[in-house]
Order: sequence, then structure tokens, then C-alpha cells
Amino acid sequence: MARAETSRLRRILHRIRGRRGVAGVEFAMVTPVFILLALFTVDFVQFLRAELRIESVAAQVGQIISRCESISAPGDSRQLYAYAQEIAGNVATFNRAASGGTLLISAIYNDNGANRVACQLRSGNVAASSGIGGAGGIGRLPSNMIVPPGQTLFATEAMATVAPYSLAARLMGSSGPRELYAVSLFLSRAPDAVSLQQPPSNSNAMACTA
Repeated sequence: MARAETSRLRRILHRIRGRRGVAGVEFAMVTPVFILLALFTVDFVQFLRAELRIESVAAQVGQIISRCESISAPGDSRQLYAYAQEIAGNVATFNRAASGGTLLISAIYNDNGANRVACQLRSGNVAASSGIGGAGGIGRLPSNMIVPPGQTLFATEAMATVAPYSLAARLMGSSGPRELYAVSLFLSRAPDAVSLQQPPSNSNAMACTA
């Protein structure tokens, strides 16, 4: 009787050890998958954070300049670029001419029923193209929007190049850096909005951002 009980106990212990071995193998197989998912999640969150930062740059700088009654350069323009850099953090650099981010501020008015870009302020990558248009040209606005006569609309464009890690880039369907773009549109709140269709005054004094 004792021998039978001992034999049964040994069989039970053998089964437990076998199950532990299977669990160990399963854990070893699943762990790398969890690690890859965790790395992708971290990188994807960082990418979303970069998108939100660029959108915030366009929105907040656009709000600031829409309240300006006059604008100076480099006085106000330099301060606007500094604001943009503070919001963007390490996502983009707006003070490099050959690389990094780009900040474009366009003043647009109604020219006999068509949008026209009166003037622009630019900082950052000089090779980046405006989605709105160049100074003196037609202003391309979303949804075929037309600026009301006698008004000035400020279009603030923020651009940056973000390079996700190779794993996240493949899962997001891209094998290289991705271009982030955001634009905000604000009508000028100045009493004399038409005066802002002129290029900024050449001055180191801050007329708007002091």
C-alpha cells in the first residue's frame, strides 16, 4: 500500500515538473513579443506627443499674432520664434536654416474675391515649402475659404521632421522620417487689420510681443 502511494506521488510530481517546463518554454516564447510591443508603444506615444507639440505651436503662435496691432522684425518675429521653440521643446528646432523645423506666418487678404499672400515671416529650414503659398501669390486656404473683404487672416504653419525607431516606423507603414505639418487660421483682431498686410517694420523694438 505504501509503495502504491509513493508511486502515485512520484507520478504527480513528475506531471507538475512537466507543466513547469512547458510554462517556462511558453514564457520564453511570449516575453520577446511583449518587449517589442512595449517598445513600439513607447515610440508611438512619443510620435503622438510630437504631433501634439507641432499642432500647439501653430495654434498658440497664431493666437498671439492675431492680437497684434503692429509687428516688427526682428523685434517681434524673434520673440515669436522663441515662443515656438519653447512650445516645441526638443521636437523641432526653428533656428536652423538647413535642417530642423520650420515656422511660417502668412498675412492673407481678399484681392477682388481671391486670397492673396501679402507678406510672410519665416524661421527655420529654408527648403521647406509653404502649403499656403508664397508672398505676393495666391493664398491656398482649406475648404476653399475666402478671407472677408477688409480683413487680414494670419496662417501659421509649423513643420518638423520626426524619425521613429525602425520598429515603430515599419508598424506605422513608414521606413524613414515622417514630416509633421500643422496650420492654424486666425483673423486679425486689430482695429486696423488692413495695416497688417504691410511687411513688418524694421525694428529691434517689440511692438506686439513685449
